[in-house]
Amino acid sequence: MKDNHNTDKLLRDALDGYRPVPDSSTKEKFLNRAAASAPAQTHMNRLYLMLLLGTLLLAIMAGLFYIPVFHSNNTVSENQAMTSSVSEPGTTDSSPATVSATDTMATKANNLTQSMATVTIAEDVAKPVNTRLIETTETTHPEYVAQDDEVTDTPVSEIEVSEAQVTSAGTEAVAINQPETITPLVTEEPLPVSDEKAGDSPTHSKAAAGRFGLGIFYRPEIVFNIIENNKLIHNAGLELQYRFFDKRYMLRSGLGLSLSKGYYEYAVAYNEYLGSYNHLDSITFTLAANKFHLIPTYYQSERAVFDTGIQVTYSRVYKQHLYLQIPLEFGYDFFRSATTSLGFRLGPTLSLLIGHKPIQFVYDPGNDNIVQINQITPDRIRSNWQVSGGLNFTRYIGRYMIEAEPRVAYYFNSVYEKANKSKSPISVSVRIGLGFW
Repeated sequence: MKDNHNTDKLLRDALDGYRPVPDSSTKEKFLNRAAASAPAQTHMNRLYLMLLLGTLLLAIMAGLFYIPVFHSNNTVSENQAMTSSVSEPGTTDSSPATVSATDTMATKANNLTQSMATVTIAEDVAKPVNTRLIETTETTHPEYVAQDDEVTDTPVSEIEVSEAQVTSAGTEAVAINQPETITPLVTEEPLPVSDEKAGDSPTHSKAAAGRFGLGIFYRPEIVFNIIENNKLIHNAGLELQYRFFDKRYMLRSGLGLSLSKGYYEYAVAYNEYLGSYNHLDSITFTLAANKFHLIPTYYQSERAVFDTGIQVTYSRVYKQHLYLQIPLEFGYDFFRSATTSLGFRLGPTLSLLIGHKPIQFVYDPGNDNIVQINQITPDRIRSNWQVSGGLNFTRYIGRYMIEAEPRVAYYFNSVYEKANKSKSPISVSVRIGLGFW
């Protein structure tokens, strides 16, 4: 022990006042470490940019929403006015002028009916002719044609009916049996009745005839109340929609991927490197040729010298995390027109960690002696639940649709395995979707 103490004292005396001069490579390592350990830039500019893009997107969707609504309202008003002018029955008037006009219309209708019957009988030679009796009754809605129980089959050659006789007979019948209230005959066909609501057009009914929809989406998200604040996450995936009842209610689910980037902070304890020296390991002696002198042989090795004091530095290692997301959302459209719809979407989402990998190493110990490494930042959680909701704007173009949806999400659990005392994470995002029915 005494010899070792003397050796240590000798080394200390020999290295007293000695300071190693680092070479150029050490200087480059130091500069790289200094640049890497610079404080992280704030994400406020990115947040402002996202808010600006969201505002512009909402303004564009609002314009696309109000213009078609105004145009559709004008079109519906015009159609209603035209329909009312055509389909409303005329009111009866007891004045002589009105009765005379009505009589004239009824007479013309009877003449036209008899003329068409005469032409049909003349053309159809091979078929037998049925004798029909034309009667007029004094009712509100007269029946002009009635078929007798007895049908007489007569060849065409034996029937000679002139248009003048039929016209005069029809005129006399109408004049004798004129009803008190005469309702004009409406020849227009009834308008088709659609199952869709008044706000829907045939184009939209055809486009939204299906109840199942398939689409893709992309959703940039910014998460707050985590260790690295203002964190941007990229979400994308495939979704399936199903509409029920009057197609205002819907269910939406699918599969998505969430890609995020985060750092792990480490506390590194080390001994600083001071330099090196040649350590004498052993000595051997060889007898000279004159058999009198001894020739020594020295065996040495290079030894590094470190400071005895322990220093601590902090380093970050960035990793990329990949989550599988399974959403289940309920939606309702409280406004729906031919080309646009407005509603809300709300539901939970399950996130499962499926992989992570380091993408950037910042710490380089160099020649320092690492004593201990402690991980400060906890690992990411394997599974997490969140509930999210937002306001949905949809634009229909034929069978295709474009969606814009500002959303807010609340995380039930921390994104780390060891929850800290901070508030629960929340996030804001904008979802952009493309799909078809």
